[in-house]
Amino acid sequence: MIAIVSHVETSNEFARLQQVADIASAYDSRPAGAAIFKAAMLFVRAVKAGTMGSSLMRATGARPISAMQETDNPFSEAFGKAVDLGNRIADTDDKADIWDIADGLLAGAVQYWLYSRQPCSDPECEECQPISTAQGRIEELRKLMRQFAEESEYFHSPTDRNVGRA
Repeated sequence: MIAIVSHVETSNEFARLQQVADIASAYDSRPAGAAIFKAAMLFVRAVKAGTMGSSLMRATGARPISAMQETDNPFSEAFGKAVDLGNRIADTDDKADIWDIADGLLAGAVQYWLYSRQPCSDPECEECQPISTAQGRIEELRKLMRQFAEESEYFHSPTDRNVGRA
């Protein structure tokens, strides 16, 4: 929760405190797995409200927009809808394993990503060069997965085995 809050930047201290309270309630009122999805949705709302930190906005391609505007950023929209779907599945099936839900969402995302990265018919196309083979597409996907994972607020966990203990 601390890492998420560090990216909330706003001149209105009350709004910032409200976001902190919302994030805290996400962790206090739901099972741990569902809370992760809900906290990620709060991240999307911060993008829409223009209260996300500038470094994270650069990393995701998001930009500040007013609360009245709909987002025209397909990345943020897809991210938000994926989190919403995970929440809906977890909320409607008490026996669902959140790892299974996350694996299914990831499998669907990989399928769509591979579909979207089919090279054009020009064998000399420089733009398609990195994805011109199946192996090239896998390498590009690995780079993106590593980047998104390392930029995630959940990349490091206080319960990681390599975290120092006092």
